Amino acid sequence: DHIVIGGGINGLCTAYQLARRGTRTILIEKFPLPHSRGSSHGQSRGIRRAYPDPFLCSLMEQAYAEWDLITQLTGVKLIKETGLLCFSDDPKNKFINQIISSFEKNEGSTNSVYSGKEMEEKFPFIRLGGEGLGCFDPTGGVVMADKALKSIQELCKRFGAVIHDGDGVEDIIHSTYKVQVKTTSGKRFIAKSCVICAGPWSGPILEKLGYKIPLKPIKIPVYYWKSDNFIPHTWIYEGDLNPGYGVHFWGLPTLEYPGL
Repeated sequence: DHIVIGGGINGLCTAYQLARRGTRTILIEKFPLPHSRGSSHGQSRGIRRAYPDPFLCSLMEQAYAEWDLITQLTGVKLIKETGLLCFSDDPKNKFINQIISSFEKNEGSTNSVYSGKEMEEKFPFIRLGGEGLGCFDPTGGVVMADKALKSIQELCKRFGAVIHDGDGVEDIIHSTYKVQVKTTSGKRFIAKSCVICAGPWSGPILEKLGYKIPLKPIKIPVYYWKSDNFIPHTWIYEGDLNPGYGVHFWGLPTLEYPGL
């Protein structure tokens, strides 16, 4: 019934949802699973309701419910609750104010708003010079990324999805009623639909269909510092340390390595 291209978190979740609904689904992944050549590998990824877009904030209700279901089905705890603190040294910062507004537009949301002075009183490691603005999302946390990939891959198989990894997509031919995918190894798969979940690597695949979208993978550096009684929450700092150059830092509490 369906072909899914890409075996990262989006592709695996798509295949799992389709297979759970009783459809015949195959997932095609270029590299042997698991691997570290995409954007889904690693120990941790942030999860939150604190989005500047009210729609995304409301959508996270469904996301948390789905993660809870996956945990029930697998028996593996995949989310570590840490709470998320978003803050800036500029009380007019657009990103932080949009997050606060987003919570206000979603009834039943739980969050706390702090002035710069209140931030320094509650979080003495943060010094905003008396100004600034903060918003705390108590539902924020960390998804254990590698565990999540493994768990959802197992659910795909449990519900009957076929995972065909170590074989890239060579060509896609589609018509009104079917789509045919040819792989690098020469295999051909035919289905009613094809879902492309290759993220920023989708460009070359989409060009085969006549679409040119300027997608480009970028590297996001990750650093570790020795920590002693620092913020116990996941956090986002949004500011302007250099004139004309905005910054957006993500931080995680001690999780992967003791003391870091």
